[in-house]
Amino acid sequence: MSTGKIIVAGIGPGSESDITPAVLSAIRQSDVIVGYKYYFRFIEKIIRPGAICIDSGMKREKARAEEAYNYATEGKVVTVISSGDAGIYGMAPLIYEMKREKGSDISIEALPGISAFQKAASLLGAPVGHDFCVISLSDLMTPWELIEKRIKAAASADFITAIYNPKSEGRYWQLYRLIEIFLQERDPQTPVGFVRQAGREEQEVTITTLADFDPEQVDMFTVILIGNSQTYQFENKMITPRGYYGEIKMAAKEIGIGQDIMIRSFRTIEKELKNQDIPLDKKCHPYNSRFRYGKCTAGRRQCRFYALRKTKQRRSPYHHHRCYHGSIRYPQRSFATHGTRSEMLPARRENRCPRCRKRDHPHTSRHTDRRQRASGCSVRIW
Repeated sequence: MSTGKIIVAGIGPGSESDITPAVLSAIRQSDVIVGYKYYFRFIEKIIRPGAICIDSGMKREKARAEEAYNYATEGKVVTVISSGDAGIYGMAPLIYEMKREKGSDISIEALPGISAFQKAASLLGAPVGHDFCVISLSDLMTPWELIEKRIKAAASADFITAIYNPKSEGRYWQLYRLIEIFLQERDPQTPVGFVRQAGREEQEVTITTLADFDPEQVDMFTVILIGNSQTYQFENKMITPRGYYGEIKMAAKEIGIGQDIMIRSFRTIEKELKNQDIPLDKKCHPYNSRFRYGKCTAGRRQCRFYALRKTKQRRSPYHHHRCYHGSIRYPQRSFATHGTRSEMLPARRENRCPRCRKRDHPHTSRHTDRRQRASGCSVRIW
């Protein structure tokens, strides 16, 4: 019997126009389609005649996955559908887990879809312009203690936060607790947007603030987006700046916490550099930009120090072996912090050891054992 195939496809938030061409093609070519019964309303027009449709209700994910494997074992092409993206709180993880548990050799292909929070973000403006995270408030699979820990981390780290499964018939207080935690870390005027039934006929888009947010306005079909400290409202849209106008805001003293940290970090680094005349983009490895913290992070073929070994030129005291690809970690200081190459060369002409700075060390071989013991220097000079 031939072995079939399972395709795990995200059909997007609900509109046929939001389904990707790859998913449309997979659905049209499938022998069997398995999914939550509510989702079939969004794809019924594109299912080919004669295809078998297996639908089931909530909390039947494992049974749907079993059905998919049963039909695939018979040699059929099976598409398992999820709303949004199948890999984000969808069926893709379960299908792969079941493959591992069964030890199955059935081929699996995952097709991405437009996630609900992406659709919601586009309707709200541009709220996800910087670092963000996604948290589900459903405690069916994850204990609330762990969910609350993640909420606190997201709030304190100034992440833009998307909230899935904010509320259901039997679960309502978790959303109140989330708002309480965010108000401890964020300004009450932080913009909050939520979209109900994103991409569907019943779509509702609302923008408010943390202080005015009413959890009673949302349900299980709602996605919530909480802005960070830089998010603002403009023409009834949420905007989170990426930082392109940072210089203008800096002059006007309107700097968010993220930009402020970045600016202070660069100023601290620049202050510690000895040669202030070197442009910022050159303050690193003298021949290679991959020189950090006293060692070269480039591969041998990418570093010009290593290339010296391949030529007949006289070997340099700044040989690539001293960039940490060899046994000797040298130079431990970059030219950026201790001057340019021409400023370091006089030390060689004075017959000093570049490592321990002692005089009269030979430049053609290792130091003698006596001198090594005396100076503690083990650098190899060519």
